[in-house]
Amino acid sequence: SMSGFYLVLSLIWKRLDALTEKEYTLHLLGIGIAVLNFIAGTENFMFFTMFAILGYAIIISYGNFIEDKGEHSFLRFYYFAMILAFIGWGANFLTQFIAPFYPPFRWYVYLVTWAVFVMFGYGVFKIR
Repeated sequence: SMSGFYLVLSLIWKRLDALTEKEYTLHLLGIGIAVLNFIAGTENFMFFTMFAILGYAIIISYGNFIEDKGEHSFLRFYYFAMILAFIGWGANFLTQFIAPFYPPFRWYVYLVTWAVFVMFGYGVFKIR
C-alpha cells in the first residue's frame, strides 16, 4: 500500500505545506493496513485498499491532465499509466480466482504489470 500512497503523494506534493508530516501519516496508514491484512488472514483487504488508492490517483491524475491542457505529454502518459496500474491490480486480484482453473492467466497478468512499469519508466526517462 505504501507504493500507492507515494504514487498519490507524487501527484499532490506541490499542494502540501509540510511534506514530512504527511509522510509520517502515510507510514502509519501503511502499517495499519498491513496489520489489518494480517489479522484478517487474507490479501483481499490489501487489494481493496489499493483499488481505492489507485482510483483516487486516477482522479487526481485526470484533474492534473485537464488542468495542464495538454502542455506536457508526460501527464497524459501518467494518466494512462494510472489506468493501466488499476487494471493490472484488478488482474492480480482476479488471478487468485482464475489461475487455479486457467494457469496461463498468470502470464497475461505479468504482461500487464510489465506494461505499467515500462510506461512509467518511459515517462520518467522522457522528462529527464
